[in-house]
Amino acid sequence: MRLPWTPKRVLKALDCQRWQVELDRRKINTTLGMEHLRCKSPDMAIKALWVSLLADNLIRLLMAQAALLADQIPRQLSFKHTLQIWIAWLPRAGVAHEGVCLHALLVLIAEPRVG
Repeated sequence: MRLPWTPKRVLKALDCQRWQVELDRRKINTTLGMEHLRCKSPDMAIKALWVSLLADNLIRLLMAQAALLADQIPRQLSFKHTLQIWIAWLPRAGVAHEGVCLHALLVLIAEPRVG
């Protein structure tokens, strides 16, 4: 049986996508503190994994909203910077003019760009 031929450009695009998955996995592990699970049971390890994935999705939602506001691609924004800005912003959440504060938060997230 002969396997179908795949063009080099398709393989290169697939390799780039695979690399992005590796980078995302590393970000979850290091930035969200998932290098070493401190759980004592498999059930708690699974819960910790789900909480980390939820946190990752929430940070990426902020990145997507900031990128849309700044007319950028979300991958051009820093995951770690977004997390740090979000943590610093949390104590001020819920004050008057929340829409203005949210806009300012998104502008701050979109300022630095990564390669």
